[in-house]
Amino acid sequence: MLGDVRHELSVMRLLVGSPATVDHVSVWPGDVFPPSVEVSGRLPDPARGRYGLCWHHLPDYPVYRETIAVHHDHGSLELCFPTHYLLNAPTSLTVLSRTGTAERTVAYRDLAEAYERQLVAFHRFVTQDEPPLTGLDGALKDIVTAQRIIRRHAEQTGLPIGGECVE
Repeated sequence: MLGDVRHELSVMRLLVGSPATVDHVSVWPGDVFPPSVEVSGRLPDPARGRYGLCWHHLPDYPVYRETIAVHHDHGSLELCFPTHYLLNAPTSLTVLSRTGTAERTVAYRDLAEAYERQLVAFHRFVTQDEPPLTGLDGALKDIVTAQRIIRRHAEQTGLPIGGECVE
């Protein structure tokens, strides 16, 4: 959970907060590691919505990307992170809204190298004590959410579970 789904959990927490509930977890196939994972539940108030998180382990898929979409009463936001092994592949944000009876779509593409920006931010943290976007509190929230996902999967499938995930 913390190796692959952590990024989705972190972005969700930064956008709307950590999930209020973990209602359903599906893991497949059972004989492959890492498996694909699907999670759904309620968003925290005042968001009053639901979330659906799907992470697919596709080791041979040539153009992996991560897409995060937020749908609301007045439109949608879609953030698309390209595959991490392609250099200079832009991250894009697409904003869809209604203008009268028409649909308006605006796309923003960041051409800066994402992993280079992460290294620069890490350098500022080490040399200038600039705190990271997700500090210890955010990391702890994501760990707790991951543990809740594991606990829910164990409850649904009857798998034995121990440690902090039980609490």
